[in-house]
Amino acid sequence: MGGDDFHKGVKEPSTRLDGSGLRILIVHTRWNSEIVDPLVEGSIAALVNYGVKRENIVVRDVPGAFELPSAAHRLIRQSQQQQSQNLLLGSPQVTQILPFDAAICVGVLIKGSTMHFEYIADATTNGIMRVGLDTGIPVVFGVLTCLTEEQAMQRAGIGKGDDKGHNHGTDWGSAAVEMALLNAGDSVEPVRKREMTPIILRKIEQRAWGPGQLRVAIVHTVENWDIVERLVNELRYELKNKHFVNVFNIKLTQSESIHEIPQYIARLHSRYQIIYAVGVEFKTSPLYEPRLVDLLTRRLGALGGELKLPLPVFDCILVRDSQEQLEQQMQDGCFAKSWARRGIDAFTMLGPR
Repeated sequence: MGGDDFHKGVKEPSTRLDGSGLRILIVHTRWNSEIVDPLVEGSIAALVNYGVKRENIVVRDVPGAFELPSAAHRLIRQSQQQQSQNLLLGSPQVTQILPFDAAICVGVLIKGSTMHFEYIADATTNGIMRVGLDTGIPVVFGVLTCLTEEQAMQRAGIGKGDDKGHNHGTDWGSAAVEMALLNAGDSVEPVRKREMTPIILRKIEQRAWGPGQLRVAIVHTVENWDIVERLVNELRYELKNKHFVNVFNIKLTQSESIHEIPQYIARLHSRYQIIYAVGVEFKTSPLYEPRLVDLLTRRLGALGGELKLPLPVFDCILVRDSQEQLEQQMQDGCFAKSWARRGIDAFTMLGPR
């Protein structure tokens, strides 16, 4: 390809992106701000170009690149916890605080005369990747790692002379929209819509089930994992071996606590015909709060109707006095057998749409 024909940056996606329902976080450094600022502006311009509302673009700054991963992780988790609280408590207060759909971490590292550059670049790269894997949302790597200041300026579109270069921030903005839509609905089609209801919920367009294998989601906690793992494995076994559900169509999603389960169900709901919420709470735990458990039970009971699910969410949260009591009751996989049968029977009565 000739020099004049070469297109710098990411090729435009083949499908038109609609980011009008997205909320995006940008975390940037104040170090090398004369280069970082144009990159942030380029990212914002690209987001707005793809329909993201300016009020849904949140910009935060940190001192340097090393602080980017921890700040992004904290801000993303805060937004997710806010939605979880809304879903759990069913607050009538309509709030604009929605969870982030994607994040962009922006910074500039320029090599000096010591090994500092290599250490910070490596730690920042791995940290940003870890944030995306841990939080479940796309995190775009917007950190330039350059050998000279001139290289960085070229990549921010502020190069010296006639050739200003290409602002990579525009690529990061478009990547954030594309990956957010992909993460939301397995497609870059504009399927996501936001609706402000008494409870803030993510609305994903309902898609017909069509023929084929039944799709099941098991949203489980990591609390009391030794017991929960056994329950989840027994439920998978029952679905696979007794009801012939393809094991590859059984999705496992973990939540930090039982009170965050509604948040994960709200994300998954359009892709699965049966959803189980599995967790264990012991009354002897210092963290046990009967009021919150009661609220969770009511939230799970109402969630199916609010999300317009074809079936209710199956509440498989076990609350017992102690672990010893529960282990005595877990004979021969009795809980899993009952849960699997309830889900399959309900689906059979309803029939595929």
